[in-house]
Amino acid sequence: MNKNKFQKLSWFVIGAIAILASGTTMAWWTMRTLTPIPEVTPSPAISPTPIPQSQSKVQIYWTSDSGSEVTVVSRPILLDARLTPEQQLNSAFADQLLGSPPPASLGSAIPDNTKILNLQVKPEGVFINLSADFKSGGGSASMIGRLAQVVYTASSLDPNVPVWISVEGEPLELLGEEGLMVDQPMTRQVIEGEFLSP
Repeated sequence: MNKNKFQKLSWFVIGAIAILASGTTMAWWTMRTLTPIPEVTPSPAISPTPIPQSQSKVQIYWTSDSGSEVTVVSRPILLDARLTPEQQLNSAFADQLLGSPPPASLGSAIPDNTKILNLQVKPEGVFINLSADFKSGGGSASMIGRLAQVVYTASSLDPNVPVWISVEGEPLELLGEEGLMVDQPMTRQVIEGEFLSP
């Protein structure tokens, strides 16, 4: 094979390789432009199994026999934290303070048949409406004890909240035969300053 033929053959091979390469490139480019690339969309988030909400602690106040002094003692209960403060306090009163006996070694100055007629939590404070039984029986120590139980339990979520007490829809002004004056609203500070021993 002479030199001219070899050069022609080389150019032919190089040309063929170039044509094949460009054809492959054209084919790839054509496929990319004519075949749509599927869009990648994130799969919808799989929400994890809901974790149970923590429980909220509410204090229920009972009386303790300490001679002539009136003493109130708290006992915590756990409620579902998803409940509103109003629902928590309603449950604390209806199911515990007024609806079940006191724990061992503690007592209650609130008459047995007392019912909660309504409890609302408003920006101004906690409003409680109790049945007429709340005013029946007992001397001054009993009156102070029941008043303290209601005010302390109602303010267990916020110790500084004012508490408005009504009986059968009427604001409570005098409690018991001895006429214990009840300021409205009542607060823990009033109870401690006027009625409970330091």
